[in-house]
Amino acid sequence: MRRLIYLLFCLAGVAPAMAVETDPAVAFQGRLGPAPKYTPTDKDYDSELSKAAGAGLVIDTGNRAEVVTAFNEIFMPAFAYDAEWTGSVNGCIAGTIAADYRQSTNDLVNWFRAMAGLPGNVVFDSAIDARCQQAALMMLAAGDLSHSPGTDWACYTAQGAEAAGRSNLALGSAGPDAMAGLMRDPGQNNKDAGHRRWMLYPPQMVMGMGATMEYNAGYFGSCALWVIPTSEFATWGEYPAGIEWYAWPPPGYVPYQAVYPRWSFSQRDADFSGASVTMRANGEELPFTILSSSTNYGDPALVWELGFDPSFSPPLTDQRVDVTIDYMAPDGGGGTQPAHVEYTVIVIDPASSGESAGRRWEVYR
Repeated sequence: MRRLIYLLFCLAGVAPAMAVETDPAVAFQGRLGPAPKYTPTDKDYDSELSKAAGAGLVIDTGNRAEVVTAFNEIFMPAFAYDAEWTGSVNGCIAGTIAADYRQSTNDLVNWFRAMAGLPGNVVFDSAIDARCQQAALMMLAAGDLSHSPGTDWACYTAQGAEAAGRSNLALGSAGPDAMAGLMRDPGQNNKDAGHRRWMLYPPQMVMGMGATMEYNAGYFGSCALWVIPTSEFATWGEYPAGIEWYAWPPPGYVPYQAVYPRWSFSQRDADFSGASVTMRANGEELPFTILSSSTNYGDPALVWELGFDPSFSPPLTDQRVDVTIDYMAPDGGGGTQPAHVEYTVIVIDPASSGESAGRRWEVYR
């Protein structure tokens, strides 16, 4: 019999019920195409960029109070700003966006990276921003998404087309909303979670972002986030030392608003083609579907998906999810060797203490 999986609230003496009010920081109403594909080469890594980098944001996900503070001071405020876009599809004006909107988007990128245990020191470059503005305008003007738009596209520019080929793209969403959507990475054409993987790729140090905020062709707004370097724009530093693997959601305490159905685990030079995963919550295995074990988006990754969306339902008590993965990890000599990794994600409601009893994830078949 087909298994139905529900995220149920189990309250003492009360029948379980679905109960969700969508958080504006969680909902994604936009559209994503496939992520841009690219295979990194040695020439892409710039040691001078690494030397000039600041320390950036650091979040200890083993410290619940620190996670809650970062969520309340960085994640949630990011969605409060207006884009104040000065452009227009009429006349093909790429325009600009407000400085605080741009900065909040940059901060949100670093929040996701720092939560994943990665360098939270990405900065947006104004010259790249300008090209991403042109790419975002092209997407909105066409009401479509492409990493290789032709010269017949509305509002076409060569620099906009270049940015489209190097960027994560979103339509019907912009700025912080688009960043959350890119990390969610939904849809049948995004089973590889490529947008997320580019945002979390450890060497990322410089990005650019362009956004529009106007209704056209059935969509309100668009966004381009530059994630792949060129000979003109060195945007990756050296691959950071000490990063064995990284995951989303990461080990430790994670606000439920950022725990999406699609989970991923990445490691440089790993082979996930024959990997296996188990997930346990409340002593029971959680059913899921393995979607992908691909390369082409930074580091190799394993991607799997739950049958429900944790980001829509706050747990009243901290929810522990134990994950185990068996795969082939790099052996340091150019080959691979069997690896077994165990980690725990603790899904929390930042608005609660995490000590209330009663509401849990349950799996009903």
